[in-house]
Amino acid sequence: MIDYMISINDNHYKTYIASRCVEIAEQFAPSNQRFIQTMNKVFEHAGDLVNVKVESYLRIIGEPKLPSVFLQVICWVLGEYGTADGKYSASYITGKLCDVAEAYSNDESVKESLKLSFL
Repeated sequence: MIDYMISINDNHYKTYIASRCVEIAEQFAPSNQRFIQTMNKVFEHAGDLVNVKVESYLRIIGEPKLPSVFLQVICWVLGEYGTADGKYSASYITGKLCDVAEAYSNDESVKESLKLSFL
């Protein structure tokens, strides 16, 4: 489905297919690694068109001991799209990212992702 999405030139249709890829990945990815790979591919080829469900990431971000790579993706998505739909304020998203900074203060890769989120 992602290969098909990549081949589409019509942005409206590509947006639809990208959102379906995200939904399917959220529901059926067999592992965090596979979810991350799928999301990276979708963002790489349709990032500006993706309507990410920020609520999913805000819910997940509070889980204990998330894999570092997954947390990096979540931080990037929240930093990039957290306020895009107008549901959440910048201060709310910033607060959530600060919570992550405190919880993962010893993880250098997460700290780097958080720095990028605040740019």
